Amino acid sequence: KFIPYATEISSDIWITHETSEKVSGCTISNSHLQIINKVRYVTNYHLRNKSPKDLSLFIEHRFRKDCKLIDTPEPTNPKPITFCIFNTKSPANTTETFVVTETRDNVRSINLEHLDRGTFQNLVSNLTKEAESSLTTLLNLKDQISLIEHKISQGNSQSKDIFENQSRIRNNLSTLYNQTGTGQTLRERYHKELEESENTLATLRNTIANLENEKEALKDEATSIIKGVTMA
Repeated sequence: KFIPYATEISSDIWITHETSEKVSGCTISNSHLQIINKVRYVTNYHLRNKSPKDLSLFIEHRFRKDCKLIDTPEPTNPKPITFCIFNTKSPANTTETFVVTETRDNVRSINLEHLDRGTFQNLVSNLTKEAESSLTTLLNLKDQISLIEHKISQGNSQSKDIFENQSRIRNNLSTLYNQTGTGQTLRERYHKELEESENTLATLRNTIANLENEKEALKDEATSIIKGVTMA
């Protein structure tokens, strides 16, 4: 916002905005990663003076209470409430830009149990070598756990299919009760299938149990890393 009648003093005024955010630091404590993002707001006040005389203009810039000014001239009101007021010169017959830059810290906390590789890659340059090594190991363990969970899911799915097939076989057997000839042959085949499926189920149960034990061991290792890693 500018002083009234800006257009009446042969000036054109327009505004453009830019916003950016990048990681400026991080800390690790109590199993949590705190990421500090520096948010940067840039407001460009474009001033076109179409008159043959230099002009002195006052710019009213909305005051952001959660931000601080950087790389910007001091406002004429040192303790703004609603607006920062800037006084600037607009040379005759020229177009210039008055830039107001503000920054604030945006802090977010992540439980290390939920750390993903995308977040890790974004902040790796802000980590110490020790923290980077620990978190890399943690992510590798999480990948192994995810793979094991996938295998367990596959095993449970196979077991479900076998149970459903066994149910079908038992229904078929019940219809063949007391039948001779072809019925006897089918009963023998179905009994053999049931026996084979029970052996397969036993193998699956053993495999799933071993996978569960392996997963728990990896989770214990991951928990130990989570509790032990720190970075100030």
